Amino acid sequence: MSSFQVVEEYPNNTVVYPKGLPNDRGSRSVSCGVLIVVVLVAIAVLFCFFGLVTTQLLLIRFSLLWEERHHIHGRYGGSKIRLFRNVWNMNMKTMSAFIIGVVYTIIYCMQYGNPVLLIQDVGPHSTFFIFIAAYVICNLIKVEESKLQNSIMLERMNGMDYGSGMAYNFFYGYLDIVLPNRGGSEKGMIEKIEDYIDQQGLNDSSFPVKKLFIIIPSSAYTPSKLSDIADGWMEPAGSLESNILNRAGVQQRVYKNSVYRIKNPNTNDEPVYVAAEGATPLKSLHDAISRSGENQVFYREHLQELMSLFYKTLRKIIKADRDCRDLCEIVYYIDLDEHGNRCVNIAELLLYRIEQLKNIQRL
Repeated sequence: MSSFQVVEEYPNNTVVYPKGLPNDRGSRSVSCGVLIVVVLVAIAVLFCFFGLVTTQLLLIRFSLLWEERHHIHGRYGGSKIRLFRNVWNMNMKTMSAFIIGVVYTIIYCMQYGNPVLLIQDVGPHSTFFIFIAAYVICNLIKVEESKLQNSIMLERMNGMDYGSGMAYNFFYGYLDIVLPNRGGSEKGMIEKIEDYIDQQGLNDSSFPVKKLFIIIPSSAYTPSKLSDIADGWMEPAGSLESNILNRAGVQQRVYKNSVYRIKNPNTNDEPVYVAAEGATPLKSLHDAISRSGENQVFYREHLQELMSLFYKTLRKIIKADRDCRDLCEIVYYIDLDEHGNRCVNIAELLLYRIEQLKNIQRL
């Protein structure tokens, strides 16, 4: 190994001298000076930053709490714990900044008194850019991010959310096919029900409401047969005439609706027939939150918001369509109690809704 050293010169004009010779001075002093300035500014920014984070968090959360408390029953099942948990939920970075901010502010106030006086002493112009920097940092760590904020964002997506997408898909991919009579060979809902009445030898009073009832349980779960959640009050009674179409590359695709016979065992009333079914997109949603998947947690956390958007959007679409608005009845209900047990007899609910519609028809 050679005992002497040589000067090495690299293509980028960097020169490395032997250990016995001093190297050229670099820009380390400038870098150090910049670092000192950054640290000093950071200290000032930290004060305003933590104060602003704490203030912004409190203002945002309290303003959201003021609004959400009016929806405690519709969105949180009447639970104050769920309400506070959703309003005060925050990501880890925001939680850390909030805790540090509170501790920092307490220590500062104990040592120096009112922090507002500092701003008065140095002048608001001196802290203007610091507040801007703190505001930018607040946005970078997403101070406003929470389950509630995600829910609000879903509501403001103007039909681009998953719940509204399911509603449009369900209407134009199914209801718009089976409900109206558009003058072709395929029959509409009323004609199919009338044919069923004739085929079964029934009278109109046995099938009092000639509409398709769409069942929307709050849990998004509907069994394969509605009679499974009817406590013996309901049984399948066949199907209406099918609609058969060539659609999206599928030849002779079959669309049909089920009919159920409802009999209240506590009365001597005659059985009532009804065309009823669950909303199939909600069954897919329930499967998505029940099984592993990329967005499983998000869908589960925001199930009620997605259900609400689905219901409201579907209702709006149906009401706006002149050919379908009088052929479909949407029945939304809370199907589980606070312990997660089924608490509604769907047959009893359908009988109640049918009686309501009959009273409206008499007016």
